[in-house]
Amino acid sequence: MTEDFSLDWTLDEFLTRAAGSAPTPGGGSIAAYTAAMGFAMLSMVANLTIGKEKYRAVEDEVRRILREAAAGAEKAREGVGADIRVFEDYMRAYKAPQDTSEAAARRRLSLAAATRAAARTPLALARVCAAGLRLAVALAPIGNKGAISDVGVAACLLDGALESALLSVDINLSQIDDPEFTEPVRLEREELRRESAALRAGVLAVISQ
Repeated sequence: MTEDFSLDWTLDEFLTRAAGSAPTPGGGSIAAYTAAMGFAMLSMVANLTIGKEKYRAVEDEVRRILREAAAGAEKAREGVGADIRVFEDYMRAYKAPQDTSEAAARRRLSLAAATRAAARTPLALARVCAAGLRLAVALAPIGNKGAISDVGVAACLLDGALESALLSVDINLSQIDDPEFTEPVRLEREELRRESAALRAGVLAVISQ
């Protein structure tokens, strides 16, 4: 439940709760946690590059990447709790009374709003993941060669997190009968998928040279 959620959970606590019978933390939270780990790998490689004479010429660019990776990690961390909150908002709307016509109408409106929020939240996470993949593309050719495989790890984690987030988008879109809302989301979803795959491939091509 939301009131029990904390970013201060240990990894063991998080995994234990995710493996339990409660629906949260679920797929969206796992995707956000995975994205945060991807950003952590970008930050690690950036930190291993900054201050080294061999990489002095690219230090300003690597510092920019480090700043943006830290910001991305914070957004991903926030996404863990955000996914739990939107799911619980949806469940509250779903369980709302509908014993009168007025109550039923309120429930319909609340459920529609909650379903849209449940689609927007993982879509926002997917955008964060795509931004992280762009950072990985920028870091791969200039980062510390001794740790460059970890940029590949970051790219794989961010790509997986993006695809996982989009699965949450898909399941919520299937419940929304409003083309003005769903079609732009579907178009963005497919563009994010294509971009993510291309960025991940680009990073892996650089680090395998």
